[in-house]
Amino acid sequence: MAWPPLSAELSAARTALSRGDLDQAEALLQVLLAINPDDADGLERLAIVQCRRGDLARGEALLERALKAQPNHPAALNSLGAVRQNQGRLAEARLVLEQAVTLQPDLADGWCNLGIVLHQLQQNGPALAALERALALQGGNSRVLRVLARVLVDLERPAAAITQLRQAAAADPSLWQELVNLGLQLHDRGRTDLAISALEQALAGGPEASMTVLNLGALLSLQGRQQEALSYFSRAVALEPDGAAAHLYLGISLLLTSDQNRGWDEFEWRARVATSMAPLVTPPGPRWCREQQAQPVDHLLLIGEQGLGDVLQFVRYGPVFRPHARKISLCVQEPLVPLLALSGLADAVLSPLAAADHPGPWLPLLSTCHALAAPPASIDTASPYLCVPSERLAQWRQRLSPRPGELLVGVHWQGNPEAELRDAARGRSLPLLLLAPLAEIPGLRLLSLQKGPGAEQLLSCPFRGAFHAAQAAVETAWDFLDTAAIASCCDLIISADSGLVHLAGGLGLPVWLLLKQVPDWRWGLEGERCHWYPSLRLFRQRLAGDWPELIARLCDQLQGQVPRLIQAKNH
Repeated sequence: MAWPPLSAELSAARTALSRGDLDQAEALLQVLLAINPDDADGLERLAIVQCRRGDLARGEALLERALKAQPNHPAALNSLGAVRQNQGRLAEARLVLEQAVTLQPDLADGWCNLGIVLHQLQQNGPALAALERALALQGGNSRVLRVLARVLVDLERPAAAITQLRQAAAADPSLWQELVNLGLQLHDRGRTDLAISALEQALAGGPEASMTVLNLGALLSLQGRQQEALSYFSRAVALEPDGAAAHLYLGISLLLTSDQNRGWDEFEWRARVATSMAPLVTPPGPRWCREQQAQPVDHLLLIGEQGLGDVLQFVRYGPVFRPHARKISLCVQEPLVPLLALSGLADAVLSPLAAADHPGPWLPLLSTCHALAAPPASIDTASPYLCVPSERLAQWRQRLSPRPGELLVGVHWQGNPEAELRDAARGRSLPLLLLAPLAEIPGLRLLSLQKGPGAEQLLSCPFRGAFHAAQAAVETAWDFLDTAAIASCCDLIISADSGLVHLAGGLGLPVWLLLKQVPDWRWGLEGERCHWYPSLRLFRQRLAGDWPELIARLCDQLQGQVPRLIQAKNH
């Protein structure tokens, strides 16, 4: 198809558009259209100017004028398809884009736009064909390659996507970041092995960006490759010394690998990374620092942070500050106030609202080990350090007494789902159904300690008959004093990693904790015992995600102990 030669104004307008000079391009096009108002090329270019200014409606109107003047104008059809794609009108966009590439089969941008629309319509086979056609016409086009990589991932060909981007990035440096983005996308889809490969290749050929280094360290840590992860976290800190995220990841990795002193130092960066890791309140007084206090202060406020479990774990250090303060108060989440007020760990236990105006020195609870310049295991604290009112305990013991010759085993399988959106906590919970082998062990009576999300699984549980007859009463008891009393009635608690573990551990109750292969930093990487709770026993996944093997191993050990535990209980 032969087209008339470009006018001088149109040629100059295209040059201005390529430079991003929208005002000059528009002025030139207005001159052209003043001479010929129906010039389809001029109308199409002016539409692009309007679209780049964000006025899609004006751009669409100009394109429709162009197509009225010249119905089979491929560039106008292509631009109209792009406008409708940006407006979310995908079916309409597809029709005009297919018309454009039919009229002009070598229109690379039209094939690219069509591929994008087909991908958004989840028609990935045709999308791949369109994008490969665009790539053949305009090799190395970064826009085409970005979409092509996403399509290949959706078609379960992630290795091909990595290869495609790696090869293209050698010619187009902007694509190294796209390779990083692809790696993170693969991780979100559970393909952490390929995600690591993508990030490694991005670093090998592209710039040494601190965020890329940090993300690679995080993925290696999730795979249990802690020494490699530590190396990358240290590298990220060196690249960006003020990068809070790099310091925090380094701190968590050090704590996980038992390098306590350095770990607590780096962990102090946490509040700069996320508001979810900040203290419950930030009072107007100064932050407490042992080195600056030659004499005991009048009133020290220890402020909770993060989840209920974090607070229950670290309130043990309240009495340790007695030599440094004449009065100690704890600020904790409202539901914990009654329980902690009974435990004698401080002179006062306050809600965040009551503590907000504290004028004296204060300290976040999870900064206690850092402030005392001592690893947790070296700080002498009482165990157990939480207590339950005797009358509340007696009430629940009367309701929950198991039959003669039975053990009451509390079970808890689901942590806070909002917390599990973070990589570090993802995968720590398990479905109740996987605990079914417990119901097959003679002599056990189960009791669900699950509250909130996850509790609904009990309704359709096929082994519901193995649970205690008073289960319904337990499910309506939400007070933390009741929860503590109910847990204290259990002969054993089996739980996923959640706040309940810290409650039970603080009460000195026997707990078997089910841990994913790479657990939260506080549990370390090996061993069946930890310094936090002497009554706690750790059961670790041998393979990532393999809960059935862990449950089978736990049941084998429990089954062998049941007769002895029943006999000891009866005596």
